Amino acid sequence: MKNLKYCLVLVLFFSFQLVSHAKSYGLDSSWKYADFSVIHSGEATLYESSASSKKNIVVAVNAGHGTSGVGGKKTYCHPDKTPKVTGGSTEAGATMAIAVSSGMEFQDGTAEAVVTLKVAQKLKDKLLAQGYDVLMIRDGSDVQLDNIARTVIANNVADMHIAIHFDSSTDDKGAFYMSVPNVSSYRAMEPVSSNWQKHHKLGDALINGLKENGVKIYKDGTMEMDLTQTSFSTIPSIDIELGDKSSDISDESLEKLAEGLSSGVLKYGGVTSTSKPTNPGSSSNGSNSTVTGPAEDWGDQFGDQPPIDIAGSSEGCETIFKNEDGSFNALGQFMQDLFTLIKFAAPVLVIALQTVDYAKAISAQNADEMKKAHGRFVKRLICGVAVFMLPFLLDLLFEIFGLYGLDTCGIR
Repeated sequence: MKNLKYCLVLVLFFSFQLVSHAKSYGLDSSWKYADFSVIHSGEATLYESSASSKKNIVVAVNAGHGTSGVGGKKTYCHPDKTPKVTGGSTEAGATMAIAVSSGMEFQDGTAEAVVTLKVAQKLKDKLLAQGYDVLMIRDGSDVQLDNIARTVIANNVADMHIAIHFDSSTDDKGAFYMSVPNVSSYRAMEPVSSNWQKHHKLGDALINGLKENGVKIYKDGTMEMDLTQTSFSTIPSIDIELGDKSSDISDESLEKLAEGLSSGVLKYGGVTSTSKPTNPGSSSNGSNSTVTGPAEDWGDQFGDQPPIDIAGSSEGCETIFKNEDGSFNALGQFMQDLFTLIKFAAPVLVIALQTVDYAKAISAQNADEMKKAHGRFVKRLICGVAVFMLPFLLDLLFEIFGLYGLDTCGIR
């Protein structure tokens, strides 16, 4: 029985390594604008892509609404506490808005939060398959994060932020994004001033992706709106309205919406991935995950000291293992497949050999053989773990010591 427990522990350990790609991120109180949030005990979940053509770009997917117990709590609409310049769910001239609204109901009684989550989950799967990492701001029916907390977490963990909503009208108007109002005072306010053009570029890409996938588009695909999300966003960020109360919310239609959004991300994201900062923070709500934030624009570098440049390393990855679009070429794919085979073969081999050793020792009823089997088990376990974790440990060490020129070329 004791030997069986050892084998089960080994199986569970390697199973965890294979399936656990998610990390949780709470709101760090040291992050800029974090102190404007009033509901922030929840956590967002980061899923890392295992696709061969990994892009090292994080997309924050924010399923609108889905926060219970708001109880009339409000947050400032703008970081400088000035009044809103347009109407909407909160009227123009107001300085504070509901921290996160409950959303509307579709004509069949389905809550908007339920449908936005379905779209978000479908979009997550598509983006992961395309090589993007995905930060799910809400990964279930409820998350205790208000609009500011969601935005600030996205600012510091992701490279772009897509909030999924449906409009409260009943005209079956189609999809559109909330564009930054053409009001000089609003566009001059930070962080809007530095980022509103990036927001529009992302919104246009998403609308084009939806249009190409046969989704109905409202007018030119935009509607000016002064949003809390936009007012506090320091990365490309958009509120996309995928329809309204009269929209078809069948699984087939939601699949089309998710496909359109993923196409839009590809249109926008055909650029160099961001370099993460070297000064990670930690979640203020007790999360054990370390948190890294994005560059203000993709490709920027962070840190007080410039990273050490190892000549030609990254360039070598692109020329030896990858095509021009960043996907693996034949050699890169071969190395990827070989590495994957070795990683998966290591735990299988450890388990198989150890099972044989224990079976022999038990059948012989020999205490010395059992001790030898235990010793071989420990050595094999160490070797198996080392083989499986080697590329991750190398990348981690290179990042810790600022050796950005060294990496494993994305081969996992």
